[in-house]
Amino acid sequence: MTSYAAVVNCTGPSSDLKRVSDPLIVQLREHGMLGIDSEDLGLRVDDSYRIIRYDGHPLAVVRYVGPLLKAQFWEATAVPELRSHAVRLVDAMLGPRI
Repeated sequence: MTSYAAVVNCTGPSSDLKRVSDPLIVQLREHGMLGIDSEDLGLRVDDSYRIIRYDGHPLAVVRYVGPLLKAQFWEATAVPELRSHAVRLVDAMLGPRI
Protein backbone atom coordinates (compact mmCIF):
# COMPACT_ATOMS: atom_id res chain seq x y z
CA MET A 1 0.00 0.00 0.00
CA THR A 2 1.30 3.45 -0.94
CA SER A 3 1.08 6.30 1.53
CA TYR A 4 1.02 10.00 0.74
CA ALA A 5 1.79 13.08 2.80
CA ALA A 6 -1.06 15.08 1.25
CA VAL A 7 -4.01 14.84 -1.10
CA VAL A 8 -5.04 17.92 -3.09
CA ASN A 9 -8.68 18.38 -4.07
CA CYS A 10 -8.68 19.96 -7.55
CA THR A 11 -12.44 19.91 -8.11
CA GLY A 12 -12.82 23.66 -7.66
CA PRO A 13 -14.35 25.73 -4.88
CA SER A 14 -16.69 24.13 -2.40
CA SER A 15 -20.28 23.95 -3.53
CA ASP A 16 -21.55 23.28 0.00
CA LEU A 17 -22.79 26.81 0.64
CA LYS A 18 -23.46 25.99 4.30
CA ARG A 19 -19.68 25.76 4.79
CA VAL A 20 -18.37 28.43 2.40
CA SER A 21 -16.70 31.36 4.21
CA ASP A 22 -16.80 33.91 1.37
CA PRO A 23 -18.23 37.11 2.94
CA LEU A 24 -20.84 37.68 0.22
CA ILE A 25 -22.11 34.09 0.39
CA VAL A 26 -22.14 34.21 4.21
CA GLN A 27 -24.15 37.45 4.25
CA LEU A 28 -26.66 36.22 1.66
CA ARG A 29 -27.02 32.89 3.48
CA GLU A 30 -27.49 34.53 6.89
CA HIS A 31 -30.23 36.79 5.48
CA GLY A 32 -32.10 33.82 3.97
CA MET A 33 -31.39 34.97 0.44
CA LEU A 34 -29.86 31.71 -0.79
CA GLY A 35 -31.96 28.67 -1.50
CA ILE A 36 -29.43 25.89 -1.17
CA ASP A 37 -30.29 22.77 -3.15
CA SER A 38 -31.12 19.55 -1.31
CA GLU A 39 -27.86 17.89 -2.43
CA ASP A 40 -25.66 20.70 -1.00
CA LEU A 41 -24.15 21.20 -4.45
CA GLY A 42 -25.01 24.87 -4.80
CA LEU A 43 -27.90 27.22 -5.50
CA ARG A 44 -31.44 26.83 -6.71
CA VAL A 45 -32.65 29.10 -9.52
CA ASP A 46 -35.93 29.49 -11.37
CA ASP A 47 -36.41 29.28 -15.15
CA SER A 48 -35.11 32.85 -15.47
CA TYR A 49 -31.99 32.02 -13.43
CA ARG A 50 -33.19 34.15 -10.50
CA ILE A 51 -31.77 32.80 -7.26
CA ILE A 52 -34.45 31.09 -5.18
CA ARG A 53 -34.43 32.35 -1.59
CA TYR A 54 -34.59 30.08 1.44
CA ASP A 55 -38.36 30.69 1.64
CA GLY A 56 -38.83 29.43 -1.93
CA HIS A 57 -39.41 32.80 -3.60
CA PRO A 58 -37.03 34.13 -6.27
CA LEU A 59 -34.89 37.19 -5.66
CA ALA A 60 -36.19 39.95 -7.91
CA VAL A 61 -32.92 41.15 -9.42
CA VAL A 62 -30.18 38.63 -8.60
CA ARG A 63 -29.53 35.98 -11.23
CA TYR A 64 -26.83 33.35 -11.44
CA VAL A 65 -25.18 31.15 -14.05
CA GLY A 66 -22.22 28.97 -13.13
CA PRO A 67 -20.94 25.88 -11.40
CA LEU A 68 -23.18 26.31 -8.34
CA LEU A 69 -26.06 25.10 -10.53
CA LYS A 70 -24.58 21.60 -10.60
CA ALA A 71 -27.49 19.93 -8.76
CA GLN A 72 -30.10 21.53 -10.99
CA PHE A 73 -28.44 21.23 -14.40
CA TRP A 74 -25.36 19.07 -13.69
CA GLU A 75 -23.58 20.50 -16.73
CA ALA A 76 -22.89 24.08 -15.69
CA THR A 77 -19.11 24.23 -15.54
CA ALA A 78 -17.57 23.95 -19.01
CA VAL A 79 -17.62 26.78 -21.55
CA PRO A 80 -20.21 25.22 -23.92
CA GLU A 81 -22.69 24.66 -21.08
CA LEU A 82 -22.03 28.08 -19.56
CA ARG A 83 -22.60 29.67 -22.97
CA SER A 84 -25.92 27.85 -23.29
CA HIS A 85 -27.04 28.93 -19.81
CA ALA A 86 -25.92 32.52 -20.51
CA VAL A 87 -28.01 32.64 -23.70
CA ARG A 88 -31.06 31.37 -21.80
CA LEU A 89 -30.42 33.94 -19.07
CA VAL A 90 -30.28 36.78 -21.62
CA ASP A 91 -33.45 35.47 -23.30
CA ALA A 92 -35.18 35.41 -19.91
CA MET A 93 -34.13 38.99 -19.23
CA LEU A 94 -34.73 40.51 -22.68
CA GLY A 95 -37.16 38.12 -24.32
CA PRO A 96 -36.45 35.69 -27.15
CA ARG A 97 -34.36 36.90 -30.05
CA ILE A 98 -36.08 37.38 -33.41
